[in-house]
Amino acid sequence: MNIGDTKTMLELRAKIKGKKPNFLRQDFQIKKLKKTWRKAKGIHSKMRRKMAGHILMPNPGFGSPRIVKGMNSDGLREIIVYNAKDLENVKDGYCAVISRNVGMRKRIMIASKAKGLGMKIANISEIDGFLSNAENEMKKRREKKKGRSEKKPAARDVEKKEAEEKKQTKENEKEMKKKVLEKKA
Repeated sequence: MNIGDTKTMLELRAKIKGKKPNFLRQDFQIKKLKKTWRKAKGIHSKMRRKMAGHILMPNPGFGSPRIVKGMNSDGLREIIVYNAKDLENVKDGYCAVISRNVGMRKRIMIASKAKGLGMKIANISEIDGFLSNAENEMKKRREKKKGRSEKKPAARDVEKKEAEEKKQTKENEKEMKKKVLEKKA
């Protein structure tokens, strides 16, 4: 497989996909039916019989060339990465894709290691920009968390004081009631 072949096939795939219609089921305009493709199976179905003017059905002509099947637009196959160690599995002709359920801290670790290895990450367009933005965001989060933890003890002290004041007022009321009852007796 030549690199030139791959490039021409990628261009061909783009051309094919540009002409490919969105394949919809026969009665997609009916609200309760989803638009996802379902094959028409009716006996008299004009769509199944491929009559002119009716919705096209999928066929092999709309498919990608076999050489470029499973490749992204850059001509690389994608490997999902969950941590920095998984980058070792990414070889030539492949690129990494950071899994969507990886947190920001691990994303930063993966991106910095990929930058060191000179590797491409498909779902991060510019690694340097991403790293600087992510670092700033993490700093903001830490500061916000510190602010919250500093406020908590102050709020607790206020609550304790209020509770003590309520307790004292209740005790004072009880003493006053006792005095009033003793005076009456």
